[in-house]
Amino acid sequence: EEALPLLAAMLARDGDNREALFRTAQAEFALGRYDSGKARLARLLALDPDHEGGQGLLIERLLREQRWKEVTPQLERWVGAHPEDSTARYNLITAYLRQFNRKAAQPHYEALTTLNPVQARQLAPYFR
Repeated sequence: EEALPLLAAMLARDGDNREALFRTAQAEFALGRYDSGKARLARLLALDPDHEGGQGLLIERLLREQRWKEVTPQLERWVGAHPEDSTARYNLITAYLRQFNRKAAQPHYEALTTLNPVQARQLAPYFR
């Protein structure tokens, strides 16, 4: 909460300051100010769609809200850029399964069995 006035001052000087937008969104989410955090995050990703911190924060928020259809393309993009990230792949599989799309989840499950067999075992019943 103490950082918000400093971040607001930075954004008042430069509303496109990517780091200030990211840190402000993080702080707002941490304080439960989801609407304003989402607005900051949307602005950041409009300016810099490849901002990894922003992408990660968006994915985290969408997962917490169980917005499976919205998080799926975000996770697909993340997994495409970070194919070794087993947690993201696990989350992507889960998002597909929550949408009853086992076919789309299958190749990610197969990749996960190699990347992290322990995580894959948790999902094995869905692929038998």
